[in-house]
Amino acid sequence: MPGAPAAIAVNDQVVWVADSFGDAITPIDPETDDVLDSVPVGDQPVDLADDGEELWVANAASGSVSRVVGGDEVQPVDVGDGPQAVAVGAGVIWVANSLDGTVSRIDPDTNSTDTIRVGEGLTDLAFGGGSLWVSLGSAGSIKRIDPRSGSVTTIPLGSYAGIVALGDGALWVSVRGALSAHRGGTLTVVAPRTFHDSIEPALAYSPVSWNILSLTNDGLVGLRRVGGVDGARMVPNVARFIPEPTDGGRTYTFRLRPGIRYSSGDPVRPEDFRRAIERLFSLGSPGRSLFETIVAAKECRRGSCDLSAGIATDDAAGTVTFHLVEPDPDFLNKLTMPLAFAVPAGTPDTAADTAPIPATGPYMIERYSVDETQGEVVLARNPEFEQWSAARPDGFADRIVFRLDPDSDRQWNEWVDEVLEGSADLMYARAERFPGLGTAHAGQLHSDPIAATRYMFLNARIPPFDDERVRRALNYAVNRGLIIDEVWGGAAAVRVTCQILPPTFPGYEPYCPYTLHPNGTWTAPDLDKAEDLVDASGTAGARVTVWAAPTAFTGWTVPVGRRFVELLDRLGFDAELKVVTDDRYYAATSDPSQHVQIGYVAFAPDYLAESGFIPALTCPPSGTGPRFCDPTIERRIEQATSMQATDPAASHDLWSDLEHDLVDLAPWVPLGNTVHTSLASERLGNYQYHPYWGQLYELMWVR
Repeated sequence: MPGAPAAIAVNDQVVWVADSFGDAITPIDPETDDVLDSVPVGDQPVDLADDGEELWVANAASGSVSRVVGGDEVQPVDVGDGPQAVAVGAGVIWVANSLDGTVSRIDPDTNSTDTIRVGEGLTDLAFGGGSLWVSLGSAGSIKRIDPRSGSVTTIPLGSYAGIVALGDGALWVSVRGALSAHRGGTLTVVAPRTFHDSIEPALAYSPVSWNILSLTNDGLVGLRRVGGVDGARMVPNVARFIPEPTDGGRTYTFRLRPGIRYSSGDPVRPEDFRRAIERLFSLGSPGRSLFETIVAAKECRRGSCDLSAGIATDDAAGTVTFHLVEPDPDFLNKLTMPLAFAVPAGTPDTAADTAPIPATGPYMIERYSVDETQGEVVLARNPEFEQWSAARPDGFADRIVFRLDPDSDRQWNEWVDEVLEGSADLMYARAERFPGLGTAHAGQLHSDPIAATRYMFLNARIPPFDDERVRRALNYAVNRGLIIDEVWGGAAAVRVTCQILPPTFPGYEPYCPYTLHPNGTWTAPDLDKAEDLVDASGTAGARVTVWAAPTAFTGWTVPVGRRFVELLDRLGFDAELKVVTDDRYYAATSDPSQHVQIGYVAFAPDYLAESGFIPALTCPPSGTGPRFCDPTIERRIEQATSMQATDPAASHDLWSDLEHDLVDLAPWVPLGNTVHTSLASERLGNYQYHPYWGQLYELMWVR
């Protein structure tokens, strides 16, 4: 069956299912229930329509409709941004484009299209009674379109308008309470001061800082602002569309949406995006190396950077064009980061430590008061903000207050009391500290996976881990559940895994060969198989040094290291724990000449792409890694990476297959994926968690 069914339709007595993650439609024989061969279509198919002869498939991520002829021939037809629904009527095909607020008409005789401007936030459409009916969710209205004249009339509902259908001579609309009823109030968030570092986009590199900036500022492209796995989808933001690279992958040209303004009232211009990247180098940003493929970037120095040769701007055309010295398939992913958010062209080369950059998003920083131990960041509505697409929703709360307090046991307990009493609305709960919350306040406790994996790296270039059998043996033998319970506080804090990719990635498919009775998930260690592999390798008795440090990776390297010493001894090795200073640990595990055999790491990528995660395992060695190099794997990584910009669906499939093969080769001993646990007040509604940004505060409301 499809991995993420999104819609169904019947054509030629076959039930077709749209698989939004597999980027295909799958036929099912209704008489036998047999699942037949899938037909690849565009990126993220979300709706189907049958015109009596052919199928039409709306592909949300690729801005296209796939015309399926004869059950297997696919003809792509370009429409608007974010096609959400498709319907047939009056001899044409109708498509609701959710990201640009238009309805496309496709002439089935020629596949030609034209568009009708309707309004932002399209959710569904249906044809009947001689008219096309379109629902606009956040606007709380229905639009009636005359197919002959193209005229549009509005029917206000006063409530959120969802799915539409016709039956019994009437139009039926699913509704929920008016979103405007939830607007207002102050949402208060409490978090450790250590989770925030800066409000300067060029320098911010911590979770709370990035979350704040994601509410106030914008890039050319972004990730969908919705909770769950759908949030991993890239969408145009300030740019009108996501371009395909030209010039062999070295040139990207973006066209800006008109009318977007900063909170200062000034318009967003193409040169603002060049200024943002220049300041990364001028201010010595920790993320500047991500953009060194831009022409002239390597000539930039701290305090001086001119990227006019690498980033061309045209105010009249509203375009910004990036020229790269070599193809960078991750370039679009890097542009989703706060590092690349627009900055007014006149912004000086001084860090905005106290005076924030003007905002483009639904909120702006009204007050910022932070010192070394505590602080407060207050967000208020941006008076210049008007929702320009479904990719950038408006906010519910009038104000969002981030209270940053010292990280102490006493403070954590005070936060719990405040949230339960309602004087604060949301906190990071550290579930291992408060095991009783899940029982007493289950409805207020939220656990969400983070794009991070905790693991032991193995040096596959020196004995005994240069033998694949030994690496696999350690994966079979480790009791992942016991380590999670004893070191990390249980499954509420860390979820067990046998694989490399976290479940937040589009290419993730459950896989775990290293367990008793494999069925895709880990259940228990298999010591017998581990011992057989060690015996076959002939490496028993070899000396193994497990490296650790007192506070490296939040102090977990020592307790995890001890358990691996015990495990290695049990498998017949001569193991010892080597505890060094944090500085030495990071230096030694990053230096191949130090011949570190095994150590603990927690890894999270800068951006939500498999290419930012899996290549960390492979050659050439870079950073803390497994010292693992396989030329065949390397070629497959290059192939999967190169396809990201041109064929994301096929790229995700390649990454998935590649990752499973890497798990079999065992360069790591994956242990668990970090879980973010939040405690919410009873008055907070519509809790949403994004796989990259974390909590989507603008989508939450307070009663």
